[in-house]
Amino acid sequence: MLQRPLFMARAAYGVILVTTKKGKEGKARVSYQATLGWTSPMSLPDMANAYEFATYFNRACKNAGVIEQYGEEKLGQLQQYINNPTGLDPWAELTPGQSMVGAFENSAKGLGNTDYFDLHYKDVAFKQNHNVSISGGGEKAQYYISGGMYKEDGLLRYADIGYKRFNFSSNITSKVTDWLKLKVNTKYMNSDNETPFGTGALSEGFYHSLARFRPTVSVVDPNGNLTELSMIPYLQSGTKTDTENNNLTMTGGLELEPLKNWHIFFDYTYRYNTSDY
Repeated sequence: MLQRPLFMARAAYGVILVTTKKGKEGKARVSYQATLGWTSPMSLPDMANAYEFATYFNRACKNAGVIEQYGEEKLGQLQQYINNPTGLDPWAELTPGQSMVGAFENSAKGLGNTDYFDLHYKDVAFKQNHNVSISGGGEKAQYYISGGMYKEDGLLRYADIGYKRFNFSSNITSKVTDWLKLKVNTKYMNSDNETPFGTGALSEGFYHSLARFRPTVSVVDPNGNLTELSMIPYLQSGTKTDTENNNLTMTGGLELEPLKNWHIFFDYTYRYNTSDY
């Protein structure tokens, strides 16, 4: 008994295992399948708001025996900013020519109420999967041909991130004589994974910072632009990683039956893989 070859494609979004399918004698049959869905981020931390953070931070300072960083006036401003920021200047403590990053990163200056996980993560991301196939044949030859497309958007709101995959498969069997069959199998897959992270791009520091930046600083600067502290400019104009993989597998073979129920198989498989990073 011959075990039919398997085709496996690995990707950042999972492992896909596809067995070889064969055509059957009869009229051409066309099949189409589509799956639409959404992905959502799971187990994101429930972050404290700006006022809660400042209160906890003051408590930590007191326990450590150091001066509390947020005074009563600043606590009142933070509470007012959460309720209604109208009339409040988040950058009142910024002096001309001062670096916003140097002055406001990890300091008690500024006014804001930012949940960095909520800022960067979408609630849902769309994904879709489409597959079409045609099969059939006569007594002497049968065929099965299929193609598919899978696309999944990334969950980051401000980044070019996502995964696409295209695949093609064909299986053709021809009965040359009563004792000889010819078969040709072809499988091809192209995948593209785009992300702002990777070698030379943003590192794990992005995720590290999401939980460590203070929520008490606005992510919009005095000119209405997103600040460097928001990390959004890095995602939109920084380096990125784009990995494209191509996998081609072609198998040609002969199946001989010189005597009844005595099967002899000759197979040759050619594989060609490329990865562009």
